[in-house]
Amino acid sequence: MQETGADALDIVEGMTHKNVGLRLRLKQPQNKYENGSLKGRFEILAEGTGTYAEHIRPLVGQTMNSQDLFESVSTSLGKTSVTKLTIVDRNSLRVVRP
Repeated sequence: MQETGADALDIVEGMTHKNVGLRLRLKQPQNKYENGSLKGRFEILAEGTGTYAEHIRPLVGQTMNSQDLFESVSTSLGKTSVTKLTIVDRNSLRVVRP
């Protein structure tokens, strides 16, 4: 998705071992060629089967931003030393086309 960008209301899906099958509905467009985490808010549609799936499962149906997700998963992990989770990095997500 980093190279393609995405429109508001697009559904994106995780494709790395950390987030495989994670599905999100974007609430704002994502520009092409930008690195880093998703910008703005998104709705969590499915937790997938990736590394953090069990920590994301209770969040399905919620709308949040990357920082909110990071804080929720970090708290669930019980790790205060984690500085970044790459669950919603743009280079690990792809747009699901109908």
